[in-house]
Amino acid sequence: MDDQTVIRPMPGGRKPRNTATPERRPAEQLPRTDNVQHGQPWRQSPVPEPDYAHSGAGAVAQGATSQGENPLLQLVTPLLSFLGKIQNTVECPDLEEFHRYALDQIQLYESQGWGVPGGRENSEYISYPLCALIDEIVLNTPWGSNSRWGSESLLITRHQEAWGGERFFNFLNELMKRPASNLELLEFYFACLSLGFEGKYRRMANGRRELDRLRSELYILISRHRNYEPEGLSPHWEGVSDRRIGIARYLPFWVIWAFSLFLLMAAFLGFIWKITQESDQVMQQFAGISNTAAIEVTPVNIDRLVAPLYSVAEPDLVPEQLDYFALLEPELVEEIAAGTVELIDEDNQVRLRLRHARLFPSGQADLSHEFVPLVERIGTQLKGVGKPIIVEGHSDNVPIFSTRYPSNWALSQARAKSVAEVLLSQLEEGIVMRVEGKASSAPLVENNSNLNRALNRRVEILLRK
Repeated sequence: MDDQTVIRPMPGGRKPRNTATPERRPAEQLPRTDNVQHGQPWRQSPVPEPDYAHSGAGAVAQGATSQGENPLLQLVTPLLSFLGKIQNTVECPDLEEFHRYALDQIQLYESQGWGVPGGRENSEYISYPLCALIDEIVLNTPWGSNSRWGSESLLITRHQEAWGGERFFNFLNELMKRPASNLELLEFYFACLSLGFEGKYRRMANGRRELDRLRSELYILISRHRNYEPEGLSPHWEGVSDRRIGIARYLPFWVIWAFSLFLLMAAFLGFIWKITQESDQVMQQFAGISNTAAIEVTPVNIDRLVAPLYSVAEPDLVPEQLDYFALLEPELVEEIAAGTVELIDEDNQVRLRLRHARLFPSGQADLSHEFVPLVERIGTQLKGVGKPIIVEGHSDNVPIFSTRYPSNWALSQARAKSVAEVLLSQLEEGIVMRVEGKASSAPLVENNSNLNRALNRRVEILLRK
């Protein structure tokens, strides 16, 4: 190379950022190792030494014997890897030695047919992009942009062209039309693009986006014809395998347990409701059984089964019947007149009926506070009578279902118990009192209207005479 002043075209239209010539280091001052042969590249401390042992015929043999490998890439990998390392180098190297080394390597690769079948015939499709890549990388470094490389680039030396930013992609488009027969070359072009070659796209407005799109299309095209899947970044990237099965992979355990508990609770309540409905029907049938007359059976050997009875004079044991009307009616005149209390005389008992719409709150069994004094007055009047008392609760036929009162039988019995507790608070100790729930088994009128159903909701106190 001489020092003659020439015009140097810039690849990709890149303009030099300054005109000052960077400091060059003489070749004898560059760090070198012993036994450096002619054709080896210069080396400097910031740049790790590339492995050139596999260049030349050794790379061809290795690529040819490795299944699935590209022998062309195997051949030029040492040079490509070195290009990737010098892209970010800030010190000015010995460009003359590197220029000579690059030309020697390209001639060596060309003499070996580029390691692929038909490589000699397609040498221009390989040599041209390789020279264009090296020129662009060097001329876009701080130390190469203002050097002589632009006037004596590899493209000028080998192909008599100053800029390869357009023809590179023309070659690529031709090869992409026949991908099956040009896979090795397409992979080589993909490697050049991956190393940062931009060519004509460098000076386009949306050049980076268009270049990325082209590179993606090229990758998809190669992958489709190679039939290979991308390898993982690490052989152990999956970590511990998830041994959960089914829905447990997508939902937390607490959600599954909560949903299972909800299903169990729903099933439990459903069974309770079903059992309650069935039991109501059975209880209704039992309540419909009336007292039947006693059946007299006289065995044939009655004389031997029954000992002779001797007549004994007995005193008059029939107790005197109580007049509950005379006992209660004077104290309940207003309530009887209002229809809240009703006294009914039967054969051997008196039925005191309590009925009012506000006797109990809706759906509840506790006696309303306004009727507690009334029941207490009844208990006060019955104090000292000493007769057994039966308290019955009655309801309409509208079904009820709740956790506290699963049926009308339970509700009617709870209401009868509420009245009985108020009565017991006023009676003497030891009084016999029984509580019964009748539900809708003994209606006063048909449950065919709201008014009739209100009449059937009541509490009755049975007083033995």
